[in-house]
Amino acid sequence: MKKLTILILFVLMLAGCGDVATSTAIPPTQTPAATATPAPPPTATPLPTATPDIIATVSAISTATAVAQATATSNALATATAQTQATATAAAQATINYQATIAALPKPKTFTGNGNKVITGITLSKGIARITGNYKGSSNFIVKFMTSSGDLIAYPLNAIGNYSGVQYVAVEATSDYAMEIQSSGAWTIEVADIANVKAEGYLTGPYKGSGDFAFIMEVPKSGLSIFKSSYNGKSNFIITIMSASDGSMMALLANAIGVYQGEKSQKIDKGYYFVNIKAQGDWTLEIS
Repeated sequence: MKKLTILILFVLMLAGCGDVATSTAIPPTQTPAATATPAPPPTATPLPTATPDIIATVSAISTATAVAQATATSNALATATAQTQATATAAAQATINYQATIAALPKPKTFTGNGNKVITGITLSKGIARITGNYKGSSNFIVKFMTSSGDLIAYPLNAIGNYSGVQYVAVEATSDYAMEIQSSGAWTIEVADIANVKAEGYLTGPYKGSGDFAFIMEVPKSGLSIFKSSYNGKSNFIITIMSASDGSMMALLANAIGVYQGEKSQKIDKGYYFVNIKAQGDWTLEIS
């Protein structure tokens, strides 16, 4: 009975409470991922459209520039052509003047003979004279250069056997001079005045030759110059420098017998000088 009473009470309690609330789980809400908004493509800014006026202006400027450049080029060419023509004209005139000067100079005097002979009345200007000799024979060939009164000046040519060579002699004053030739064969001698010699100009070094020779040398700077020379022969080898104004001897650069090679220092002014080389073999000369 007691168990029945408990059962009834339990049923009544359930009836009084009504439906039991059932808890419903709330599903988690997912936040949607943010959608990237695409950036709009860059819009190209169109270039300004050239108007007909601008096109015409640009065209006019281009044309004017081209015309100006062409004119400048033409003027430059014309100027260059004029300068070239002027230079050519000046050079031609200088050549004509030089040729006229040469033509106006007294001609070198030429003498020929066979055996011994004395020549007088050789008029020369102050400075130097150039003596050129050619001889065919087996014995001595000697040329003695003198004043008109017979005073000895020099023996410019002195050889044994066949000879061909050139030498300078000093001329102290404008006057008449004489030569005495000693030989046993045919000879030809040319005597040139200083004006003729200078008109022929100077030679540029280094210098080389064979036998007696004479030339005008340029010394490029004042001060100490070094002359280097060589010789391949058996006889005398002599090099002298002479003044361009009066032919006086200024320096002895070499004086040897037989094969030679050496240097000689010399204090000398810038300018032109006459050089005599006496030799019977090959020789060289340099200046530094």
